[in-house]
Amino acid sequence: MKQALDALDSAFTRYGPDQICLSFNGGKDCTVLLHLYWAALHKRWQFHHSPVLLYITYGKPFPEMDEFVGMSTSRYACHLIRKESESVRSGLSDLLVSHPHIKAIAMGTRRGDPGGDTIDHFSITDSGWPQYMRISPILEWSYSDVWLMLRHFRIPYCSLYDQGYTSVGSTHNTQPNPALRSEHQGQYHPAYMLTDGSLERAGRV
Repeated sequence: MKQALDALDSAFTRYGPDQICLSFNGGKDCTVLLHLYWAALHKRWQFHHSPVLLYITYGKPFPEMDEFVGMSTSRYACHLIRKESESVRSGLSDLLVSHPHIKAIAMGTRRGDPGGDTIDHFSITDSGWPQYMRISPILEWSYSDVWLMLRHFRIPYCSLYDQGYTSVGSTHNTQPNPALRSEHQGQYHPAYMLTDGSLERAGRV
């Protein structure tokens, strides 16, 4: 946790609170990150600044995720930037136009995520993408680390994770993790009961 908070503190030193937003879609990783981000922001500036969340929607997001994004925006007193777009890349292009002062984006990316093995805590976006500094404070966290923090601090999370979902994308490419199937037909154990983190994305189709 200290490494994550140190990365956020370094980000605020380099950019200031008004030049950073946090990519937030209601997933477990960015939920942990939002809690850390809120703590780091207010430790430095008390309550003079609010977190800015970036929610890019494409495909068909789960209604439960939409609802949780709204609840989290209120809970942490955030400013929400919502972009409905064809892809993350086009959503970031829209952000460049609508919010040109934003220079960096905090993300809940971890090593095991697609592309997570090629970045550092601070990495510029790839060639051909809108240019932002990607800040990944929980890059070295494991699946179990995320759930340990969520449950230890009783941080609210999206209800889908109690229905067996462990990695949530859109409704057309995500289903409950088969590794969590219960002995009761049609039921699944909650996400925090997955003991093998390598199976985190087993519910993606």
